[in-house]
Amino acid sequence: MEHQDQMNKSLSSKEIFLQNSLAENEKPAIYSLEEEFVKTKRNRDLKPQLIFFGFIFLLIGLTLGTVRYLDYKSRQINIGISDFEDLRLKEALNEATGKKEELNRKNEELSIKDKELKKLQSSYRIEVQRLKEKVRQSALKDKERSEEMQKGNDDKTIVQLREANSKLEVYQYALSMLLKEKKAAGCVIDPRRRRNILIFINPKVSSEIVVDLYRVDDIYVGKLKLVPDKNGVRAETVEVAKGQRIQPLDWFRI
Repeated sequence: MEHQDQMNKSLSSKEIFLQNSLAENEKPAIYSLEEEFVKTKRNRDLKPQLIFFGFIFLLIGLTLGTVRYLDYKSRQINIGISDFEDLRLKEALNEATGKKEELNRKNEELSIKDKELKKLQSSYRIEVQRLKEKVRQSALKDKERSEEMQKGNDDKTIVQLREANSKLEVYQYALSMLLKEKKAAGCVIDPRRRRNILIFINPKVSSEIVVDLYRVDDIYVGKLKLVPDKNGVRAETVEVAKGQRIQPLDWFRI
């Protein structure tokens, strides 16, 4: 036990000595960012970087290979200008054929329309001629009818004039006898228009003259002015006696 205690004491003294010795020789620790970065860089795993860059290089290689392959294949495809020219020529021929067919169809339609137009023109001319002939015949019939009516009217008029002349001669004879009895020159026939009284007169009158107008038993009626014109002699009222009125067969002397 004593020996053990001595050994423990000996060890304790040695530890204290060592601690003191280390404390004297140890320097204060200084933190360096660059040293830590270098340590970290040395200790970093490079596998992810290698995998990433390997994938990039693989993509680049595949892209270049694909481009070269497509370029190679495109060179093997021989498309000449003649092929395009043949294709365009076929398209132009097809289009020209379609246009020609359409033109032929339009010409046929135009021909049909022209025939229909000529037919209509012919029908129109025939109808116009028919209407002209109808109008001409109608005009001839109207003319004939008018001539017949005119002839009939003329004959009727002649007959009426003959009847009228016969009656007029009778009236003239009666009036002449009346005037001869009164020793008068004329008498009133129609006194309804004051400025144009119709009269019957035996002697001719070449200038205007005012005459006295009488009735039965020499009753004074008024005054008339006799006016000669191209149709004979007319009379105008100059004066009417008070209480009197000009009537047919009132007579006057010159």
